[in-house]
Amino acid sequence: MGIQIQRATPDDMPAVQAFNARLRAGGITDFKLPETAVSTWLPRDGASPLYEELWLAKDGPDVRGGYVLKHQPFRVGQETLAVGYLYSPVSEALVDSRFGALGLQILLHAQRQQPLLYCLGMGGLDRPLPRLLQASRWQLVPVPFLFYPARPAVLLRELPLLQRTRGRALAARVLAATGLAWLGLRAWQAVRQAGPPQGVEVTEIPHFDAWVDDLWQAAAPHYAFIAERTLPALNRLYPPGHPRFLKLQVKRHQEIVGWTVALDTPMRDSRHFGNLRVGSVVDVLAASGAEYAVAAAATDFLLRRGVDLIVTNQAHQAWVKAFRRAGWLPGPSNFIFAAAPPLAARLQPWPHTCAQAHLTRGDGEGPTHL
Repeated sequence: MGIQIQRATPDDMPAVQAFNARLRAGGITDFKLPETAVSTWLPRDGASPLYEELWLAKDGPDVRGGYVLKHQPFRVGQETLAVGYLYSPVSEALVDSRFGALGLQILLHAQRQQPLLYCLGMGGLDRPLPRLLQASRWQLVPVPFLFYPARPAVLLRELPLLQRTRGRALAARVLAATGLAWLGLRAWQAVRQAGPPQGVEVTEIPHFDAWVDDLWQAAAPHYAFIAERTLPALNRLYPPGHPRFLKLQVKRHQEIVGWTVALDTPMRDSRHFGNLRVGSVVDVLAASGAEYAVAAAATDFLLRRGVDLIVTNQAHQAWVKAFRRAGWLPGPSNFIFAAAPPLAARLQPWPHTCAQAHLTRGDGEGPTHL
């Protein structure tokens, strides 16, 4: 019969664990399949259109690969459509060349389940999955990356990127010790950063409430492509009581104009961040014209918590401009948005329409890894 791709069941989990063990034995530590048949984040409950499911490529009783498919309503232009997010596609081809064609088989299977399909993140255009997507006529574009160096001297000492060569490490230590990095950053911000928005009030909230639906109705028409951010969706994505999600309500002149979801994460020997304390703005929404007020409020909130660095990915040009006004810097992005041909056809002209789309880390497989 060959390899068959099927929805995962609890009986498949020992075979999934064996598959992951084979990858680890082959030196593959960046990729694995979930070892629970039912999602612990977005289980299918029969009522919500927002859920995810695990599919497995089975060779008899053995698992040879698989993927996760997240289903979510999106507003695409003026329509609300079911859209799929493909993540964690992995095959045994990583350690066994006999399965070299399985990656394409997995991709085609996912597209049959949901033609309006996208991928997000993926680590850069040069990685295997983006190359496969490009060969399969998907459209790809980087999602802008922005960062706020809250404590420049600490960044210079801790950021792994700056320690990879002896010369680079020495220069970083000199800049940190002399205070030149701090002075340079503050001089740049004095020229480029806008003044603080007036009349803005920020409240950390334990959970979202009905007001987010009013904001959604006002904001959604201003985006060419945006995942549904209604109260039911937000409470599934960022559950009440979750200890890591920092939820903020932003008011301007007593009117609610936006919200953010942020993280404050002390890193430990991170490949990208070393031992920095990293703040991240993982999701946002604002009334049209209030983006800067929300970006500045999120920035100030995380600065007051004492983070070393703040990061975000934002596709929409209004949000990029808002964070730049709040003193953020642009950086190279390895966070890639890829659209399958049927979805890309709805987002023409490409990539112009992508600058009108609202894409954040919240539109991926969950932002808690930051």
